[in-house]
Amino acid sequence: MTDKKEGGRLTGWQFHTLFKDVEKANEFLAKQGRGPITTDKAYKLSATVVEDFLGRWRPGDSMHTSLVLSYDEETGRLETENTIYWLEGEAGDSLPDLGPAINNIFY
Repeated sequence: MTDKKEGGRLTGWQFHTLFKDVEKANEFLAKQGRGPITTDKAYKLSATVVEDFLGRWRPGDSMHTSLVLSYDEETGRLETENTIYWLEGEAGDSLPDLGPAINNIFY
């Protein structure tokens, strides 16, 4: 169990690959006291906000997360380094996988 805050519900979500080699990414993160990543690649997620439990965004706003640590496809539960989110519906396709360029997008 984690003590992270629940960030809310998201839709139209898309993963953006930061690193394909999770083992190397986890070695890097461990040196910083971060991680581990339990997904097949190191991702960030972009999405449209349905509801933000923390009051950071309005419904319909676009956002992207910090580094994704885990994702449960059955429940839609996504854990990032900072927050827990709940993904609704199918993945969106409005953007290609932007890779590390997602870090340069500011909403």
